[in-house]
Formats: sequence, C-alpha cells, structure tokens
Amino acid sequence: MLQASSRCVVCGRPGQLIFYKDETERYCQTCFDKLKSCSSCGRRIREGHQNPGDAALYCWKCWEQMRICAACGRHIWKWTSFGQDDEEVFCSTCVADLPRCAACGSPAARKAVLLPDDRHICHRCHQTATYRADKAQDDYDEVYKILIWRLGLNLKTIPKLSIVRQDELSRIAQDVPGATKLLGLYSPQSQGAIIYIIIGLPANLFREVAAHELGHAWLSENAPHIADKELTEGFSEWLAYKVGQCLGDSRNLQLMKEKNGDYGRGLRRMLDLEKQGGVAAVMRMFGATV
Repeated sequence: MLQASSRCVVCGRPGQLIFYKDETERYCQTCFDKLKSCSSCGRRIREGHQNPGDAALYCWKCWEQMRICAACGRHIWKWTSFGQDDEEVFCSTCVADLPRCAACGSPAARKAVLLPDDRHICHRCHQTATYRADKAQDDYDEVYKILIWRLGLNLKTIPKLSIVRQDELSRIAQDVPGATKLLGLYSPQSQGAIIYIIIGLPANLFREVAAHELGHAWLSENAPHIADKELTEGFSEWLAYKVGQCLGDSRNLQLMKEKNGDYGRGLRRMLDLEKQGGVAAVMRMFGATV
C-alpha cells in the first residue's frame, strides 16, 4: 500500500490517503479501516464478488483466477477434474451429491441425459454418444478395419453387433462369471456369435469397447486353449488401447493403463511385451503368424 495526497473516494475528505499500487481508488485511514477484506488474499475492498448464498467475498483479481464448477457454476479455489484435460472441474459439493455419468464418471448435472435404464450421461459424453443402430454399425465396421490395417487381425466370421440397454446386457450376462457393470460382451452362439454393447457410450469409448470384444472373438477362433483371464482380457484391452491410439483418445488411454484387476494388469503386460518386441511379439504370444 502507498500514500498520496488527494480526496477519499468514500467520504471526500482530503489528506494523506491510502491506496494499492495497481488501483486508482484512494481512502482515508478511517474509511480504509471500515472496508471489507477479500476472503482469499485479505486485500481491502469496497465492493467484491460472491457466490449466491455464500458469505465469502472476493476481490476482482482472486475472482478472475478462480475456476468455475461445471455443474453449479460457482467460483471455486479447490476442485476435482475427471480425465486429463482439466477442461471441466467440479466443486466438492457437486462431486459428493450429484449422480455420476455412466461413461466418464464425472458429476452429471446441467444438460445431462437420463437413459431408460436409469443411467445418467453427462452433456459432454452425450454429444458423441451412440444411440442409433446404424451409427453403431458404422463405428463397429470402422473398428474392424483399423484392426485389420494396423494389426493384421482378421476374423473368419465377424460377430453380429447388437446395442442394448445395461439392464438387458446384465440379463444376457447373468451366467458369465464375474460379469458386473459390463460395457460389452462377446457371446458365441450356435446360430452365430453376437457382440453386445450398451447404448449411450460416447463414440471413442464405444469403438474401444468394440475392439475389446472383437479381441475375444479373435481369441475364440485363434487361441481357444488360452484360459488365463489376465492374458485374454489383457490382449482384448490391448486391442482397445491400439484403437484408442488411432483415435487420439489420450483421456481413455490413461484410464485403461490405470485399471486394476485382469484388465489393467493384462494391458500393462501386453504393453511391456510390445515395448520389447513390437506388435508382432504380442500377436505371436497368441499364436498369430506375423
């Protein structure tokens, strides 16, 4: 703070006044002592900014530096983000109280969609979500082409695709050991294999799930003797990871590598093998001729 001769902006009295170097408003000592303080930096302010219903008052500098909760719109210093980009952040209240998006796990608030199977989809995931069978089939076909072009992975018979609600998939998978909260399922049947994927997944996640299930289809044709779940899930998740790389989906790639259980451990095992011997080393592990 500095002092200079002028008139106080509050009472108009002249004299030695107090002011901040980066501001033009000047105050006498009496008026300055009556000013409120910024709840963050402690700076004395005549007027400030507040969140609705909140007693805390902030100077314009602190207010501009704060992030805005993507759900409630409040200005916040502390936040939680979901994914790597920090494009959207959320306050602790919204993280604790709001339902979560079934696709990305972030709080589902403004413009969120409630699906018939009671799943919430946040507005960001909803923008690219797969709801129509024709769009799903196009993405499914694209994934299979990526697997052929990038990895040489061919299937003798391509499973039929069926998009279903989560409750429907749960009924279909009720006899599958450890099948909980599935996003997709490869189901060999006497009349032809089917890949089920739940409706409402954002485009990139849908494609990665499709790649994972096509991986199970390929294993059933080429390596049916391998029963180690860490290997089979790891290989299928590796295919999803490779498709994610082609799509530039850094957000989901990081989440895949951080998973626990057979999916995460198996994927990290495949990635280590690929690092040592390339894609061919992974494919040879499962009996493919590369």
